[in-house]
Amino acid sequence: MTVFVCVDDNFGITFNNRRQSRDSAVIDKIKEIRGENKLHIRPFSEKMLTGEDVVTLENMLERCSKGDFCFVEDIDIAPYAEKISTLVLFKWNRDYPFDKKLTMDLAGWIMEETFDFAGTSHEKITCEVWTK
Repeated sequence: MTVFVCVDDNFGITFNNRRQSRDSAVIDKIKEIRGENKLHIRPFSEKMLTGEDVVTLENMLERCSKGDFCFVEDIDIAPYAEKISTLVLFKWNRDYPFDKKLTMDLAGWIMEETFDFAGTSHEKITCEVWTK
């Protein structure tokens, strides 16, 4: 399973139960990476992502498996680390207040690729692609 997550410099993912940021350039990059494959999201992300190629599942990380693509904004993915083969982090390169954060240990993972791109809400967003 490939999982996409947006994080700040402290690996924060939400602030006051809201997404930290919304950036259409990130959504474009996710589409570019997943190609024609469906994107699985939780109900939290429905306002940001819609379409025939988007599947909403409350318990998506329990139900998805190898070959699936998931976008996660509001829950920690650490309990599902064994199911994840690729983790794509979009880093805002800023410190934001947060109430939930990514706690998955990346020891033993390999950063296969990193690149920066201009976002619509941030001048520079860093994309890191991690694999087991």
